[in-house]
Amino acid sequence: MTARRRLKGLFGISVLLATAALLAVYLVLSLASTAHADPGAAFWAVCPEAPANGCDFATIQGAVGAASAGDIIRVVGPNVYAENLDIDKEITLLGGCANAACAVRVPAVYVTTIDGGGNGRAVTIVGNASDPPPVTLDGFFITGGDATNESYYAAYGGGIGAWYSDLTVLHSVVTDNVAAQSDSSSYGGGLYTLHSTVNIRYTNVLSNYSASGSGNGGGIALQYSDGVLDNVLLRGNVANVTAGGAGGGLYLSYCDPMTLTGNAVYSNIASLDGNGYGGGIYVYESDVRLIENGVRENFASPNSIGLGGGLYFQHSTAALQANWVLSNTAAGGGNGYGGGVYMYDNVATMEGDVLMGNSAASTSAPSWGNGIHVEANVSPTLLTAVNVILAFNTFPNGGHAVYAWGVQESVALTIVNSTIVSNTSTGIFCDANSTATLVNLILWNNGDDLAGCTASYSDIEDGDAGTGNISADPRFVDAAGYDFHLRADSPCVDAGAGPSVFPYVPDTDWDGDVRPMGSGYDIGGDEVYVLVYLPLVLRDS
Repeated sequence: MTARRRLKGLFGISVLLATAALLAVYLVLSLASTAHADPGAAFWAVCPEAPANGCDFATIQGAVGAASAGDIIRVVGPNVYAENLDIDKEITLLGGCANAACAVRVPAVYVTTIDGGGNGRAVTIVGNASDPPPVTLDGFFITGGDATNESYYAAYGGGIGAWYSDLTVLHSVVTDNVAAQSDSSSYGGGLYTLHSTVNIRYTNVLSNYSASGSGNGGGIALQYSDGVLDNVLLRGNVANVTAGGAGGGLYLSYCDPMTLTGNAVYSNIASLDGNGYGGGIYVYESDVRLIENGVRENFASPNSIGLGGGLYFQHSTAALQANWVLSNTAAGGGNGYGGGVYMYDNVATMEGDVLMGNSAASTSAPSWGNGIHVEANVSPTLLTAVNVILAFNTFPNGGHAVYAWGVQESVALTIVNSTIVSNTSTGIFCDANSTATLVNLILWNNGDDLAGCTASYSDIEDGDAGTGNISADPRFVDAAGYDFHLRADSPCVDAGAGPSVFPYVPDTDWDGDVRPMGSGYDIGGDEVYVLVYLPLVLRDS
């Protein structure tokens, strides 16, 4: 039995994500790690009482200036280093050291703070475009950065700013930094990179904001970069306060490729008062993979028009797999588009994702796509979704679980073996400039299950006509408790189409269980788990 099979209930899911976030905090603050140094590297020690206690320097910048490329700097905590660092060489900075030798390194106990003091960016890294230097920050608490008046790229990267570098950030906290206090365009309240490769893992990015002008990436903004974000907590960040904002938690533009795995993105806001784009994550002109991320309780704009409460994709190629997109809202004071996910001129796939409790708007304003909004304007948009769960994506005045809108170009929508239940007021809506291939779906308790499109081999409460369709209670294990696995006596069991009828039918279900398990393929996201008991045979000895 998989871990996902054991998850039951929206409350249980929320608790799970909250627990994961707290676990991430614990890992950041308590994990001791060891750097594997180059045999030729020199070691430098920093502590406020240097040259006493075996330390070489009283400031981190002093050690950076003296170090050669490849050296390792050990920074002793618990101490606050009121500095604005400038790094232009290959270097490794290790925080959380108990002493100069750093034989014991526990960031939770020996908290090592780099405090920009509101006097500039906390850490600036500028490398060489032809040979970007590897720079590692491991085990630091980075705060108080303000890039408003920086001489190098003002308004970019309040906590950390990196240009032409190979940046690794591990086991750190980046909090309470600001890219710009002014009305200028700004990027990356907590962290910003340009033309860099990033490796950010087990790091918390909390309560940063980008700007009161045109703000992008309250927590992190990455441009023309590539790399990995893994087990990063992005919480309580704001991209903009008064005007338009994009990417409350994370902003990506021209990033290729970028992989996001196991991150927790919640309670971020793209814009407090202006139009907001991507409350949790904003992606533009990028090639991204999102795997097993939790995106929860983000807001594109609480007081104006919002697009993509959880996730926003534009002119991008995106592959989503096993993400949980829960209780996000696109707009609070105007039209809302895509409470969970907004896609515009994209090519995207979704597999095993769960979208629950999202809303495109929280007022009486029009609402399009409480779960997913797919739109095509400049170029055709393609979305293929397999083994997806869309449930309880609601709005009091209506809305849709999936809304396909071909403005000037066409939308090609393919949804296979998915469960779409208890959404208002339409399960799937397709306008005249959209085409939809819908196979092996459960559409139940959605008001109008289908509008402008047809399905086949599906269980549809409204009784819509189509090859192989049925209209019977799907008999979920516990729909009221948000458990949409099928009971063994469900009419959906063995009633779906197989790959011989439709090639996109998957060979596993939402849980990862093999399809088919019986004489045929089940309808919906779940393939009923069959236990085979062998007969007990007693033998004489």
